[in-house]
Amino acid sequence: MIRIKFIEADLMRFMRALDKLAARVKLWGEDEMQRRCAIDYYQLVAKNIRERSYANPQYRERYAEWKKKYGRMGYPAPWKLFGDLLRSLQTFKVKDGWVGGIPAGLMDSGGKSWLGQGDYGDPKEIAMYGAVEESRRPIFKPTATEYANVGWRKRGQEALEVFRRTWV
Repeated sequence: MIRIKFIEADLMRFMRALDKLAARVKLWGEDEMQRRCAIDYYQLVAKNIRERSYANPQYRERYAEWKKKYGRMGYPAPWKLFGDLLRSLQTFKVKDGWVGGIPAGLMDSGGKSWLGQGDYGDPKEIAMYGAVEESRRPIFKPTATEYANVGWRKRGQEALEVFRRTWV
């Protein structure tokens, strides 16, 4: 049988430290860590979009000609559909936490030619054409992998340091 004796003052200090640590873990684990990771991710997506100056895979010849003629950002400029997608990236609250990306329901400014004829179409949901483009020229998924390998770990270390300072 093991017996443990506590000095009441030490036990109370220990319990207060545990309560303080539990509150900090709850804040960081349920909200702040997710929010910071969502901000980091959407900023990395924006950076990758801005720095990517080639179409991969290459545009079809007909679309490349249309893009040269009508594309506001010129050719090849993938992802830069009048800047609506890039400007719409943000961090937003969802039911169980935070997300970095494009909220559902945001509309573009209109004027995209979906038929390739230089016609200026009605506004479309930005998440829709983001999904269409992602299937051909992925940027969100590779960025998520990049963030998981570097940024997420950095935020995890930051959280552990916050917990350590709280305990000390």
